[in-house]
Amino acid sequence: MIVLLDPHSEDSIYEPLLYRIIKKRPFKKYNYIHNGLESNGKIVLCFSYKVSSLPARFTRFIPSFLLKLLVKLEIIIWKKINKIHFDTVDISQCANHRAFVFGKKKIHILDFITNSFKEVYLHLSHYHGFPLIKQPKNNNLFFCGDNDISDFPYFKTKFPWYKNLPFYVVPFVVDDRFEMYNQEKEFKCCITGTYHDIPRNKIDFGIYNSKGNSTLHPLRFELSNYNHDLINKRLTLFGYKDPLSKQKDYFKFNIVDFYNQHQYALVPGEGNGLIAIGSLEALNCGCKIFLTPWEAKGLFDDSEYVSYDGSLKDFIHKLEFLIRADEKNIIDNAKTISKFKKDELILRFKNTFSNND
Repeated sequence: MIVLLDPHSEDSIYEPLLYRIIKKRPFKKYNYIHNGLESNGKIVLCFSYKVSSLPARFTRFIPSFLLKLLVKLEIIIWKKINKIHFDTVDISQCANHRAFVFGKKKIHILDFITNSFKEVYLHLSHYHGFPLIKQPKNNNLFFCGDNDISDFPYFKTKFPWYKNLPFYVVPFVVDDRFEMYNQEKEFKCCITGTYHDIPRNKIDFGIYNSKGNSTLHPLRFELSNYNHDLINKRLTLFGYKDPLSKQKDYFKFNIVDFYNQHQYALVPGEGNGLIAIGSLEALNCGCKIFLTPWEAKGLFDDSEYVSYDGSLKDFIHKLEFLIRADEKNIIDNAKTISKFKKDELILRFKNTFSNND
């Protein structure tokens, strides 16, 4: 049996209590996992009572017995918010169970998790913020990601021991509002996203821009200062002091309209190898998307995207060639888009993990 561990602590699948309090919209980029487990019979939840949706800078000072009480109360409210009535299994009884877990807020208790379950499937969303992880003694930890980054250099630096082990692709789902309604697209490339420019002594991702500062998206930083007649950009600096205000500025414009105006789209992924959700959003709006081979691995066939090596030079070279060639029919998006619809992702999740039962 596979269980969801501590799903109350972040917005990957459900709405956390903290988001309701501060009135922040949960992304729920993996909410289809709920449907995948539910359609497989039932959803089973497990709670460590060691993590909360509240910021760690507050909860880390709370004694463990008080934190457990606080989290129990949080879970009661969380269940009401999300209308959840699922089975719950005590973590002390999980020695023969498998756990699916998002690591972002639980990575500091990973040893406890791997010692509590038969197998642990750890999703690497936001893994640039993870500390170095040692290989568990019982060899029961397996990685998942939005695309297969097992051969990406940054991943290998983080986890040099993860060799000859399966890597499970568990992508995000695109919101239904991203759809194509404009057939007469401008024969240019749109570029979207936020980017960082953070002094290394403040935050150090191990990924740097041309100034030597930390950035999760090096190419977006480079593109922010680059102009070209064939490019229309919507790139916004994501500040580390007040990131929420910057994010709000970025989301003010109608991104669905923006994608629908363009024949091509580039949403550079993260410097850790993970694909950007904007690439799939643009795809759903009918754009032909630029991807690096590692962003596409485990998600796309070679004929379903425009490949470039991740550099500004190669991107411009490929874009100018496509415009000159007027290759309007180089990629047929319809079949590709269907692979990322909710029903297909549910089936993918079930086939990936149910077969291990």
